[in-house]
Amino acid sequence: MQFLRDTRDELKQVTWPTRKEVYDTTLVVIGIVTFFGFFLWGVDVVVARILDAFLKWLA
Repeated sequence: MQFLRDTRDELKQVTWPTRKEVYDTTLVVIGIVTFFGFFLWGVDVVVARILDAFLKWLA
């Protein structure tokens, strides 16, 4: 029981983000994930084409 009381007391001291802060940071995360998703897709396409050309050159 003491653990639960201590946990509740600690949670009262937490500074919770506002709805706007959560919304803004969520948009930033979605934007960054989208950007890096397309970036890594592009890198994958380029590397695959280079590797394909190199393997054709060897054959």
